Amino acid sequence: MRRWYVGFNNYWFISNIFLEEMPVILCFLEWLSGIICYFIPSIKLPKIKFKLKDKEDWDFTDKGDGWTDLRAWYGDLNQLWHAFICISVSNLINKYSKIKTINLPFNFAKEEFPNEYIDTDDDDDLEDVNINRNRKISNQLDKEFRDVYYKLDYNYLRKRRN
Repeated sequence: MRRWYVGFNNYWFISNIFLEEMPVILCFLEWLSGIICYFIPSIKLPKIKFKLKDKEDWDFTDKGDGWTDLRAWYGDLNQLWHAFICISVSNLINKYSKIKTINLPFNFAKEEFPNEYIDTDDDDDLEDVNINRNRKISNQLDKEFRDVYYKLDYNYLRKRRN
């Protein structure tokens, strides 16, 4: 099965078109795990104590000794399902899917795919200096791309049609 995606990055001003190919059974498995994940109720887990095996995780416990309970560590049934099933299914899908990428200039892709573009320019945590520099570089690349694109379109595609 094939799926197409268009992605935009408003910080680097780049855009990509992705073609994802995967077996149909994995699409069904992804859909099924998503439906189950959506309908699992948020039932809190019991406070059964257990000790974490990985010592790197001990810093995240209350006393730092590695002892915690199911509710403090996993939260609820929905989060437990997500941690063990949804992530495993996603890893399986990523393992067997092939993704091909086409890079396009930001402004060109924004004009060609206006329904896919979501404006998020109101991010206050980004540095304005870098954004302005990235926007300037993107505009230069867009101009160069359009020049070549229109030349190729005129010289090869339109002449052959006539």
